[in-house]
Amino acid sequence: MLDIIIRPLQSQDDELCRQCHVIEALCYPESEALNIFSEAIKPNMHIFFAQEPASHTKKESELCHGYVLFQKTSLMISICKIVILPHYRRLGVGRQLLKSVVEFATQKGIGVCSLNVEETNLAALALYKSEGFLECDRRPDFYAIGRHGLHMEKDIG
Repeated sequence: MLDIIIRPLQSQDDELCRQCHVIEALCYPESEALNIFSEAIKPNMHIFFAQEPASHTKKESELCHGYVLFQKTSLMISICKIVILPHYRRLGVGRQLLKSVVEFATQKGIGVCSLNVEETNLAALALYKSEGFLECDRRPDFYAIGRHGLHMEKDIG
C-alpha cells in the first residue's frame, strides 16, 4: 500500500483545489468534470485529499494523488465522487479515502454512507463491496443514456 496521508480541505488549500481541478480534467470528459472550487463552498460539502507525506513529496505538482468529495447531512453521508490519478490506482488510495469518509461519519454519529457508481466500473464496485457497501437500487441512464448507475449504501450503525 502506498504511504499517503488523508486530510480534509483547509482554508489555505487553494493549490490542492487547483490540483483537483487538473485531476478532474484528466479523469473525466469536460461534460462530467466538476468545478472543485464551486463544489467545496456548497453547504455541508467536504473534501478529503490523499497525498504523500511532505518528506516524500518531490515537487508541488505531485502533492495530490486523489480526493473524495462528499456531503454530510444529519442522517447520511453521500459520497459524490472519488477520483484517483490513473497511475495511483490499485495502490490502496481509493480504499484509504473511502475508509476516511466512513470514519468521519462514525465520529459524527451518522448511520449511513451512500454513493452511486456506474455499473460497468467493476474495480470501483469491487472496492465498495469489499468495504461493506451493498447494492440498493439500479438507476437506468443515471450517468447518460445507456450508462446505468447502482446506488450503494453502507450501514455504519
